[in-house]
Amino acid sequence: MFVRALGSIQSSSRKSVLLVAGVRRISTSSQRRSVQSTVAPSKWRSEKDGQNHIFFFPATGAQRISPWHDIPLKVAGTTDVFHYVNEIPKGSRAKMEIATKLELNPIKQDLTKQGDLRFFKYGDIPFNYGALPQTWENPHDLNAEVQAYGDNDPVDVVELSPEPLPMGSVSSVRVLGALALIDENELDWKLLAIDINHALAKHLNDHNDLMRLHGDKVAAVIEWFKNYKTAEGKGVNTIGFNEQLLNKDKALSVIEETHHFWKDLVTGKIPKGKLTLPSSQ
Repeated sequence: MFVRALGSIQSSSRKSVLLVAGVRRISTSSQRRSVQSTVAPSKWRSEKDGQNHIFFFPATGAQRISPWHDIPLKVAGTTDVFHYVNEIPKGSRAKMEIATKLELNPIKQDLTKQGDLRFFKYGDIPFNYGALPQTWENPHDLNAEVQAYGDNDPVDVVELSPEPLPMGSVSSVRVLGALALIDENELDWKLLAIDINHALAKHLNDHNDLMRLHGDKVAAVIEWFKNYKTAEGKGVNTIGFNEQLLNKDKALSVIEETHHFWKDLVTGKIPKGKLTLPSSQ
């Protein structure tokens, strides 16, 4: 079974924080279960590598895994529930992300072009933010609908629980809809979802429920992604399809397509460039 070993770390120093889950590689039978076990941050083992602090889960006999490649995308027995890795807790500012070019793809804080740790200058992020494992937005594929190429990352997720989720936590989320963000001329899909174990989930099944019950949340998400880079001196981002929240079927098709791209990536059908793939590849 899974063990997840990530939580929240605050850092104001100029040291990038890397998080690595120490978990057994997932077997076929494991894919029938979702991830719910937690290991306290006090159990982490910290090692320093230059400016970086890397945190390992010290489980005896456990094999460390990649949160991008080794956590299964789908929760078996469902059609709209997926595993979700939370990178940035709601209400925080550190720009954390899965490091796709580092071994085991730990979660790390992004750096500015000047080499400083990156924080959101626009303000606290108003939602939980993370990614779907085993997905990839293909930078070699031109999306005909918005005329933009993929951004070379796992698919991003906006998780709408009112409470912050711990950094690195793994949840099962129901996907509700999608926004087609165009960020610096790249297609950067944003899927809107809700943790199925949250009380809100029983009222939210698709984009219609979300717009009817929480249209203000959708408006806040759109406003954030359009404008958050203006605080860094950059322009306003655009959102395709006239800034509309696309329906659940479209969101599911995005997941299916990007999962297929990920499969082609890890099997060598698409050049990996500087990306780090599973050790067997």
